[in-house]
Amino acid sequence: MPPANQSIEACANYFLRISQTAVQRFAIESKNQKGVPGMTSSTKPWIGQIEELLNWLETEAQMTPDLKQRSKLDVTLSLMFAKPMFHFPSSIEERAEALNQRFENARWGAPVVIKTEESDPDIDADSDTVMSDDTAISPSSSPIRRRQHQRTTLDSLTVSKVVKLPPADHPIWGIRGIMHGVARTITVKRDGRKRYWTRSDPRYLSEKRNANVHGHNGLEVGAWFPRQLVAILRGAHGELQGGISGSGESGTYSIVSSGAYDRTDRDRGDILYYSAAKSDENDDPREPARRSAALATSYVNQ
Repeated sequence: MPPANQSIEACANYFLRISQTAVQRFAIESKNQKGVPGMTSSTKPWIGQIEELLNWLETEAQMTPDLKQRSKLDVTLSLMFAKPMFHFPSSIEERAEALNQRFENARWGAPVVIKTEESDPDIDADSDTVMSDDTAISPSSSPIRRRQHQRTTLDSLTVSKVVKLPPADHPIWGIRGIMHGVARTITVKRDGRKRYWTRSDPRYLSEKRNANVHGHNGLEVGAWFPRQLVAILRGAHGELQGGISGSGESGTYSIVSSGAYDRTDRDRGDILYYSAAKSDENDDPREPARRSAALATSYVNQ
């Protein structure tokens, strides 16, 4: 593991080394075996190196676009969760996918340039502004005001983005509203098109409940959440996009049935027939869909 404060070149070399000596070798072995290889004198060191890499990325890594480009980290992570011909332990798949999503959300550390635009009429005029996904701006700490936006370049397309923090007394987005804990984000493309997003309100992240709990987790039966992000903040689900929250070791904590797989999923009232992601594309009954290991564990231990 590279020590803290290493150069970008040293970190990139570390990523490339682990990719070549562990990730790629394990991937090829899993492809040859058509499944997750067992722990042997060869595969055990590979898994150890991969877990070391993931641990470092989760706790210490400072991602930048230059580091991404030099290390090809996005390619390495995708090998662990996005390639159906390769098979990694479910815990590694989930961690790699979560890291990839985290870096994607942060635009792989791409810098931002502040500019000012008109406020959007759909956002409350008394709300505050967030400069980035993690840092809030307050009038006392900065002369920057609520109409400021951030701009970055994504694949040569200039984008303007503003995150509005709603006032505490807002009937929907405020403390007593159904969207409490969530903020609105508007992305404006260069041609003027707008796209609306939701994200966690950084002021209330301490209220987020752990969703990795079997059972009701203190929630009432029949509780309703307007967005999956809200369910995550309330502790009802643990995945922003995935329908299955859990792992092959712990089993399934929660599932979301959205109707996306109506050919395989069936809601019979007291019984729900539920399939994992991409199950409708799987034509090999001996090859379980990715993440279905969590469902299998819960089924066996019910």
